[in-house]
Amino acid sequence: MNEELWQTVTGKEPLTEDELDSKRKSTIGEGLDELDDIWMNLLKFQYNMEQYDELLDIHELGATTSIAILFIHSDDVDEPQLIDEELAESMITQDGYVGEIMRYIRLDESLDIDWAGQSEIVEGAIEVGVWT
Repeated sequence: MNEELWQTVTGKEPLTEDELDSKRKSTIGEGLDELDDIWMNLLKFQYNMEQYDELLDIHELGATTSIAILFIHSDDVDEPQLIDEELAESMITQDGYVGEIMRYIRLDESLDIDWAGQSEIVEGAIEVGVWT
């Protein structure tokens, strides 16, 4: 996760290593020492995304943080009927938190959108799967 880009695009302070360690310990019972470096980038992204109270939820897919799934309220998305790249491109042009999040993901070269579309898990939500 590009912390300088995060701060520039979102206006939010990136979490410190101690804050990340504490969040991981409270979430899964182990700190950053137990995490392979390859997964650190996505973990930072996931925990920093929690600063957005507007998100309905953030899930972790995979035993080692392989994909972070953002759940965005469908009513906050201009064209929720679109899917994948078309939906992502539409969301990038939006104002507010939806556009801000999607622009950050697009600009951070260490992150990619794997899919985007209506959620089958959370009713009334758009899912965005992000991986590194």
